Amino acid sequence: AHNSISYHTDNSKLHTALRKALTDDEFEELKESSLGVFIKFKEQGFGWASRLVHYMLSFKLDIKKKYEMWSLVGPKPLRFSLLEFENLTGLNCEYIEDLETPKCDVTPEMVSFWGMLGVHLEAGPTTDQIIAALKRCGDWSREDRKRLAYLSIFTGFIEGRKFSTATRSTLARLVMDLERFENYLWGRVAFKVLMDSLWNKEIAGCYTVDGFIQVLQSRQSVSTDTGLRGQQRPQINESCYLESGLPWDAIMEPFLQMVPYLLVECAATDEIRVKYGLEPYTYERPLKGVPTANNGDCGVYAVKYIECHALGVSFDPKDFARCNVKKMRDNMAVDIWKELVDQHLKENVDGDKFVGMYD
Repeated sequence: AHNSISYHTDNSKLHTALRKALTDDEFEELKESSLGVFIKFKEQGFGWASRLVHYMLSFKLDIKKKYEMWSLVGPKPLRFSLLEFENLTGLNCEYIEDLETPKCDVTPEMVSFWGMLGVHLEAGPTTDQIIAALKRCGDWSREDRKRLAYLSIFTGFIEGRKFSTATRSTLARLVMDLERFENYLWGRVAFKVLMDSLWNKEIAGCYTVDGFIQVLQSRQSVSTDTGLRGQQRPQINESCYLESGLPWDAIMEPFLQMVPYLLVECAATDEIRVKYGLEPYTYERPLKGVPTANNGDCGVYAVKYIECHALGVSFDPKDFARCNVKKMRDNMAVDIWKELVDQHLKENVDGDKFVGMYD
């Protein structure tokens, strides 16, 4: 069965409305603030790979610490904790009592601002309400627009819940003191939202995760606890020249350890799954008779080999002749398109426009 993960922290409508509502100077000031990391994540175009995140959740280890997640990556455990979250985001993750219920008195200024937002005083704004306010804030004061911008980040990234779900008023009210809001421990808040959503998550079929889940698929988080920090990552150019100078055995070792775990997870049936063990694979590198259409097509064949192996389909060389490469690439393009942001919610949408995009 196909597993699909929905999430709420990549709302293009929110980003577009925020960009239009602020002047260039105001938007740059927001990006350079301590909360600007979320805008930078969005603008740098971090792709969404639900299968990668699903893999990490599928191989989550049973540990006693609620606010740490350990996943088995090949034979090695990978930790995702507050430390990794802080390293990745640079947000303030220090400890404070009453983290989610800070004291914030209701003032006439707050009542007025909440009225401008169109939000009930006892509730926090929803993402939908923030988007609506961004479209009509042109004549607001600079301070009020800044408050609105901060609440955009709070609702859209830190809380990261369903767009129509109210956020917590106890935290949203902090925005009335701009300096206090900017310097608050939002890293710890965002981390807790994410971990509370992941804890004991039922990952069969389609499911939704609250919070800033994009950090889970960052390559830096993988390197933190697998001994790769500070090491040069091998790069292979179109001529398959190893720029790192490392031997092939060293390059292939992590991949060979990962494949058996991947096959067991992705096997189509239990009958196929029991055929696989978890022993590391060996490899060979044929240099002749490999039917590639373009430089770099070795990746296409490698992925297809793993897919066929997991599904119990024979990998006959004649089926991978040059004449079939275009069809293989087209099929992969459609598969990739289905994994893009929001496309997992549009299973029946025609993806033909992506066919042939790699020609």
